[in-house]
Amino acid sequence: MGGGVKKGKSGGKAGVLGVIVFVLCLLFRLPFWTSLLIAVGVFAARMWLFPPRDKGKELVSPGITRAELDAVLAEGAEKVRAIRNAGRLSDKYEIRQEIEGIAQIADAIFADFKRDPKDMKAVRRFLTYYLDTTQKIVLKYRELSAGYGKTQATMEILARVEQMLPLIRATYEKILEKTLEDDVLDLDVELEVLETTIKMEGI
Repeated sequence: MGGGVKKGKSGGKAGVLGVIVFVLCLLFRLPFWTSLLIAVGVFAARMWLFPPRDKGKELVSPGITRAELDAVLAEGAEKVRAIRNAGRLSDKYEIRQEIEGIAQIADAIFADFKRDPKDMKAVRRFLTYYLDTTQKIVLKYRELSAGYGKTQATMEILARVEQMLPLIRATYEKILEKTLEDDVLDLDVELEVLETTIKMEGI
């Protein structure tokens, strides 16, 4: 759909140019049909020399298109927004601060990726597992903490999440540090650490 809009805009500009040329030819008292042929020729030349480009297929980094970059950034922004909104509903100030800190660091990770999008593999991994898991943990925490008649098991889960949030935040900070340093190998290590931490907690 976006490509069709861009083609329409390009064709519209060429059409406007053709009309201008047609009118100028008439003003110079050229015959009607001659003016029309010249205008059509100008239109065709404009479309041939400057064909409409599909911006989504534009490469922003080797093997990464603009459309792929935009899709990852949009999905990341949506997950970060959900994490941030859930955190703001917490009754505990410390928890709100921890979750907001996690969201801000995630924003910075995606901002760096937008600036230098070559680490697509690592960012997809961060997005599809780590950020997604963080979102589920935060949303589940919000759901359990807002419920009435909490059981002992529920209280234990909430306490484990509260203890885990600073660990997640610290790991996110290390991930951001590695992305800023373009250190892909160390970034993989930090992602492994986060995954292990989440699995060990069993949340």
